[in-house]
Amino acid sequence: MASQLGMERATVSRSLDILESRNLVSRTHNLADRRVVEIQVTAQGRKIAQLGVQRLEQIVQSITSDLSNSQLNDTFALLDGIKDNLNQKIAR
Repeated sequence: MASQLGMERATVSRSLDILESRNLVSRTHNLADRRVVEIQVTAQGRKIAQLGVQRLEQIVQSITSDLSNSQLNDTFALLDGIKDNLNQKIAR
């Protein structure tokens, strides 16, 4: 997981410790391979994540409500170009 996130294992572990202490995720060892730790989002974690998504949607709506469709389309095209450039640099 750490390598997929581009983070140090210790950083991911500390972050998971915090999330687990807040009952947002749970960790269990895989029965077939005890070295493998499986992470599940708890019901409380899903609730918090959904609230975050809803808040983000409200913020996006608030900051884009005065833009025309043309301006929004131009913005999304620019952001797509930036995303593509980042993906190309990461792939190198």
